[in-house]
Amino acid sequence: MEIIEINGPIIDDELASVYEWYGVTATAPKDIRKRLKSANGQDIDVYINSGGGIVDSGSEIYSRLKEYQGNVTVKIVGLAGSAASVIAMSGDKIMMSPTGRIMIHNSSILNNSNKEEMESYIERLKVTDSSMADSYQLKTGLPKEKILEMMKKETWMGANEALSNNFIDEIMFQNEDTPIVMNYKNHSGLLSQEVINKGREQMAKEKLKYSNKINKVEVEIMEEKSKELKLKKGEGDEKDEVAEVVDGKTEEEIRTNAIKLERDRVSALNKLKSISGSADIIERAISDGSSVEEAAMEIANSEEVTNIKKAINEKGNIKKDLENSGAVEVEERIIKAGTDEEKETLKMVDEISGMRRNKLKKVGGR
Repeated sequence: MEIIEINGPIIDDELASVYEWYGVTATAPKDIRKRLKSANGQDIDVYINSGGGIVDSGSEIYSRLKEYQGNVTVKIVGLAGSAASVIAMSGDKIMMSPTGRIMIHNSSILNNSNKEEMESYIERLKVTDSSMADSYQLKTGLPKEKILEMMKKETWMGANEALSNNFIDEIMFQNEDTPIVMNYKNHSGLLSQEVINKGREQMAKEKLKYSNKINKVEVEIMEEKSKELKLKKGEGDEKDEVAEVVDGKTEEEIRTNAIKLERDRVSALNKLKSISGSADIIERAISDGSSVEEAAMEIANSEEVTNIKKAINEKGNIKKDLENSGAVEVEERIIKAGTDEEKETLKMVDEISGMRRNKLKKVGGR
């Protein structure tokens, strides 16, 4: 038994990535196609809690479920409204929670067209309403005229009314006393076009920002794999082996590894921000793809770190002069050889220098 959940607004396939980016639960036809392919003829339970959405997407989901070779049991556990109510009609058996609801109404369109264009849309909406009514009639056996009238006035049905009108076959948990949840006005949950456009714009910016970095890391991964194979095998065998490694990794695996490496790089760079005067260097390194070692060396050679070194050295010299003069007990309460912040900065600079020396050793430098 496979379970398919239809939650949130019903959307087009092309909008799925936008809703995912916003973190908004939604259902697209491609989600259902994937699950039906995975079910491979097994009986399925379809749980619905959706206020509806895009009619054509709802129509495709309805059709896919209707033609599915296994048995389809639909369970309306919340709201099956608008396009989602059409999807609900696809079940070989339709059940509904006592707290569930079905809402049917005429289709609508959001448009800024002129009156000539609107006249054309009116005809299209009539056809859409008629098609939706056909799906209800096929299940209920009610006269189409009665269904169209119910749609015209926007009809909401609880479990008992839906059962009496043959929209469902059975009420779930009939022996249980389950409280009714409150209604809400914007039942579809669809994002506005303005919000979708803003999301697409931001996604495009982020994709452009990281694509070059990710591609760079992917190349580095392949080069590293190649080097490892050269160490393990003779020169004549490496070509086929490298191809095998590349072919053995899916594009998604390579991209996932690349993204992880990029995130680790950014995280390591951000840790260096505690060094005084490093903020601008770190931001630039994150943006241009510089390595942690490169940024660290730039910080170590920066003017601010150099000045801190000088200040500590000067304070150390003053302390020595005071010791020689016998005034050290007084001065120790006034002058310290570097503040805690300065000492912490130099400690990190020493660690950076160690990173640099280790890197030079690895590549055979001095």
